[in-house]
Amino acid sequence: MDVVIRQRASVFNQEPAKMTERLLKAVSNPILQSLAIPPRLQLRRDAYQFDMDAILTAAAKHKVAMEFKLLP
Repeated sequence: MDVVIRQRASVFNQEPAKMTERLLKAVSNPILQSLAIPPRLQLRRDAYQFDMDAILTAAAKHKVAMEFKLLP
């Protein structure tokens, strides 16, 4: 089984609109199947800012799964 997962791993200091644009581009890629946990939900690094509602809407439209980690 092939699975394509995308996660932002660099350039976390972009403006929220630019970061949202980059994530929307990733979600609209037809080979993407899952967007990995957004770093603002992790405890290991500072959050980057983006429009979560826009990303979740686009993910649903493109049938891309979202990975989330439940925090203790």
